[in-house]
Amino acid sequence: TFAPYKDKDEALAWMYYIPGYIMIDTDYKEAASNIYKATKFNAPIKDSSLPYYLIASYYEDVYAKLSTDLKAKVAAKTISDADFKTANERINKAIELMMDGYARAFTRGEAEKNPNAAQWKDRLTQVYKFSKKTEEGLAEFIKFVVLSPMPDPAKF
Repeated sequence: TFAPYKDKDEALAWMYYIPGYIMIDTDYKEAASNIYKATKFNAPIKDSSLPYYLIASYYEDVYAKLSTDLKAKVAAKTISDADFKTANERINKAIELMMDGYARAFTRGEAEKNPNAAQWKDRLTQVYKFSKKTEEGLAEFIKFVVLSPMPDPAKF
């Protein structure tokens, strides 16, 4: 028996989600990885919006750090063109993954009537517009993301 959970999948999902949630303030990457693992099981967590928002928030944090580091290196003129290109590609990847998380959080939030769903869509729209220089294609992007597997934050 897996009481108080319905079955093994639900028990395992919570075994990843709880420590992931607790670790957010101390090790955000490990937290995001655990929260991601929790969404891989056939359990209610998979259909909840909060895990996806937390993962999007992790990528917000990653983006902020990468961007700040790159700006400092550019200002100090201590970065080569090749390193600049690599750093910029990593920043763009963080933005893509952030949009992925927000798209998932928004769609699930809308389905569960989460009051934060509109805020998540607004943030997704801001980031999408920043990245693509237009809002065109946003609806298609959301549909595509929701139907594709989510990338593992541990591999970023």
